[in-house]
Amino acid sequence: MMIYLPQVMPPKLLIGEVDNQLSERLRVIAELVSRAGLPTEVTQDIRRAKWHKLMLNLIWNPLCSITQSSPGYIVKSSLAAEMVGLMMAEGSAVARSVGLDLKSDPQAELARVRDNLLQQPSMLQDVRAGRAIECDAIMNAVVEMAHLTGVPVPTLRSVAAMLDVLNSGIVRQGQGIGFQSQP
Repeated sequence: MMIYLPQVMPPKLLIGEVDNQLSERLRVIAELVSRAGLPTEVTQDIRRAKWHKLMLNLIWNPLCSITQSSPGYIVKSSLAAEMVGLMMAEGSAVARSVGLDLKSDPQAELARVRDNLLQQPSMLQDVRAGRAIECDAIMNAVVEMAHLTGVPVPTLRSVAAMLDVLNSGIVRQGQGIGFQSQP
């Protein structure tokens, strides 16, 4: 018998002020939360940190869910790796349209996940467990921002369409789909 345990990132709370100041209030909150057991980090640019996290979720949650694979397996496909680059470029264009240059590097991101064969992003876990997936918060919000700011995002729209169909099937059937991948 083999037991599969998905790779889990250690929890960490990232906090910051909307005016990018390193306030005393922020330092106190970080210290209190850390002492309570949740490692907490302070950032001077919370918007950039949130967009960076959104970009990772925007790429890996949908692709892992649709392919039923961890990021390391996805980047082994040259076509899928190209899609990662397209999604990153489109997501970065949306961020720029609201005043934030993420300076995204698709090759660095592909290299970062190359050996990540065990991670199961939350959306993939939801698909396998038969729970509705968080399309609106991760994918559709960026597609809607693109629409509002006039940024073309054909790849993100295509992936959003596939996620919508996947989510509808999960909700309609009331059960998970997929398999447990082994490294």
